[in-house]
This record gives sequence, C-alpha cells and structure tokens, in this order.
Amino acid sequence: MRPTLPLLFVLCLFGSACNPCAERCRVESNKIDGCLDDWGLEWTDFGAHDVEAFKEQCVATEQRWLSSLHGDDYRVEATACSELTSSLRQAGDCEATWESLSGYGAE
Repeated sequence: MRPTLPLLFVLCLFGSACNPCAERCRVESNKIDGCLDDWGLEWTDFGAHDVEAFKEQCVATEQRWLSSLHGDDYRVEATACSELTSSLRQAGDCEATWESLSGYGAE
C-alpha cells in the first residue's frame, strides 16, 4: 500500500532527512533536465555529468549550508528554498524556469 500525500507531508515535516532545500534540489534538477536543450546547455555547464549527480551535489551542498545556520538565518534560507520550489513548480515553460532560477537569492 502506498502512503497518501498528506501522510508523506506529515512524515516529511517531522523527519530530519526532509528539508525544503533538498526538495528544491529535486525540483530544480528535474526542471533543468527538461530545459537543457531549449537553453543550449549541458549538465557540465552546471558542474555535473547528469541530473542525478547535480541533484546529489545540490542536496549535499544545501545540507552543509543549512547545518551551519541557526535561528532566523536557517528560517530565511529554508523559506527561500520553499519559495523557489514553488516558483519552479509554477513555471510553465523553460523561459519561466530560467526566470525563477536567475531570480533566486536576488533581493
């Protein structure tokens, strides 16, 4: 039996391995993978050899970064990751995806 989406959300919410930046990495890597041809880019342009390598590198980097933050700094970064994830999910095409990615952290 597969767990339902609400159950997965609750498990994720209380699980130490689940964080909004890891989810951002998953969504970001999938979006980039679907747009590489449109952008005329390759995974090497993103410092990886394929989508899985990019995702793993992204998650590892985010975990190191988040573990160095505390209090408000952690919440700000986690919120930024959640916002980018939402923006990427709403991006209907590769142009909108690029806009989301290029706007990340630009405030």
